[in-house]
Amino acid sequence: MAKSVKQPQIAGIFGVSQAKDLGVSKSTLSRLAAKNKILRLGHGMYLHPNSEISQVSPEEQDYAEACAKFGHNSFIGGLTALFYFGLIEQVPERIWVIVPQTKQTSDTRYRLLRVKKISSIGIEEHNFFRISNIERTLVESLAYSSKMGIRTVIFAIRRAIIGEKTTLEKLMDMAKKLGLENILKKYWETLIASLETL
Repeated sequence: MAKSVKQPQIAGIFGVSQAKDLGVSKSTLSRLAAKNKILRLGHGMYLHPNSEISQVSPEEQDYAEACAKFGHNSFIGGLTALFYFGLIEQVPERIWVIVPQTKQTSDTRYRLLRVKKISSIGIEEHNFFRISNIERTLVESLAYSSKMGIRTVIFAIRRAIIGEKTTLEKLMDMAKKLGLENILKKYWETLIASLETL
């Protein structure tokens, strides 16, 4: 009696390297995509058609694809995280992803923010993707204000505090944990003044 060989299963979004780790070649992926057994999302990125991720919003699918593309240390941040949390109204033109310093891409859909050391502080799992929480997003936005615009960042912080999504104390606590306390202190008076105009 012949034994049946159990085929490796991949759920959700996956890349060629993940498939290779399970013994699935690039040519096999191409054949499976041609037969609609898997969906090709883009260069080297695939989705299992029965995945639960197909039931989330297109934006969240894009975020999940970005996290899969750039690896387990990457997460959604910057303007994209501000938009996700409802702190800005304009949809960012590109998906902002925090990645290790060595990551690069020519894909114009992404805006990479490279950091020397990725910390897990303030990172949340949301429906197949990782994103910085509100406090980390706001504190890091101050650090990246030259790329994002200081007015946009101050507006987002003000909106988060007025909407009771966070407090200045929580922001200071996060800044200390991330080693960005001096950056928050630099803008402290501006933040206080913007809140006093209510």
